Amino acid sequence: MVNASRVKQQRNGKPGNGPVVYWMQRDQRVSDNWALLYAQQKAEEHNVPLVVVFCVVTNFLDAAIRHYDFMLRGLWEVEKRLVKLNIPFKLLSGEQGAKIPKFLEEVNAGFLISDFSPLLIARKWKKEVLNKINIPYFTVDSHNIIPCWVASDKEEFAAYTIRPKIHRLLPDYLEEFPQVKRQQNNPFGNFNNEWDKTRDSLNVDMSVKEVDWIRPGEFAANEMMKNFITRKIEAYATDRNDPTKNAVSDLSPYLHFGHIAAQR
Repeated sequence: MVNASRVKQQRNGKPGNGPVVYWMQRDQRVSDNWALLYAQQKAEEHNVPLVVVFCVVTNFLDAAIRHYDFMLRGLWEVEKRLVKLNIPFKLLSGEQGAKIPKFLEEVNAGFLISDFSPLLIARKWKKEVLNKINIPYFTVDSHNIIPCWVASDKEEFAAYTIRPKIHRLLPDYLEEFPQVKRQQNNPFGNFNNEWDKTRDSLNVDMSVKEVDWIRPGEFAANEMMKNFITRKIEAYATDRNDPTKNAVSDLSPYLHFGHIAAQR
């Protein structure tokens, strides 16, 4: 069972007869994902299928093709891993506030689960979706080791005020992740996702391409973490601020896109 304090109910409502839908946003991975685990738990409780959906907005703040290509290739890995677990993955493109409710209606969704983001734009998208649906909707904090709403109930003005609260709560939340189970009931099969068409629809700066020394996705993120722990961590304390020494973890892109869990 996923710790109930990681979950916030955003809306009550009458469940539909269809699947539990996990609306993936910030945590773009299969392993170590409390939101996905909770969605599967909810699906098993109600004996309905689980579906995962991700909606790509065609432009986002100042993100360029370097950011989008990294994200899309990571999501492609997510799809492949979910297919092996018999969990369908749907890739959408466009306005979240319009596309997500439409998809929920198409599959006659019973419940909506999303991961947590404090960003104003993400909160705006969720409010737009919330205003268009009547089914139960839950948010799960998969990004923070301690759920944001548990760590503190007020605006913190300095690290030293929140650090003792986090240290006090860590033993309650540093638990091992369960494994996502292979789904038995999948009436949807595999969706025909148009990856190239989605990339072509982007309205972003295409001039700065991806770097070639870092690969996206869960597997690459875990390999980078292992490399840091086995080869570089001893020099981290003394050399991390020296740009001429390779002493940092290089995990920032993976944490940003949710390819690896901070808790891991």
